[in-house]
This record gives sequence, structure tokens and C-alpha cells, in this order.
Amino acid sequence: MEFDVTIIDETGRATAPEILIPALRTKKLILIGDHNQLPPSIDRYLLEQLESDDIQNLDAIDRQLLEESFFENLYKYIPESNKAMLNE
Repeated sequence: MEFDVTIIDETGRATAPEILIPALRTKKLILIGDHNQLPPSIDRYLLEQLESDDIQNLDAIDRQLLEESFFENLYKYIPESNKAMLNE
């Protein structure tokens, strides 16, 4: 199944997999969110695993994928011409 346009709201709270899965099924992707609001919600079990000795060796990129939203990360790197701020 493929969509012409997919609009995802509250992307400031989404992790990379939550955005990438629908992004793979669409021709055009519109992300709506505020990168200054709440960070992604991460499952309590996953947080406990991150703090355990078994996962202390995650590199910085892996940690960033879990701690920052995909939208926040994307917002840093896309050109200004691809951004729009709605004030009202």
C-alpha cells in the first residue's frame, strides 16, 4: 500500500522508527511538530535497559536516536527554505 501524501502531527515526540515506517509508504511526507516541546516518549523497560551494564556501550549515534526526536534531528539539518513556522 502506498499513499500520495502522508501528514504526521506531533512529530516532535516521535522516534525515528515511528516516522520512518510511514515515510517508506508515501510519495510526499509532511511533518508537523515543535522541536522545542516534549521529547520522544520511550518505554520504561527500554530506559531501564539503557541504564543497565549491558547497553552502556551504545555509541553516541544510537543514544541520540533514542533521546532526540527524529523531527528535532531533521530540523537541525534541513534548509531554511524547507521550514515553515505557523504563528497563528
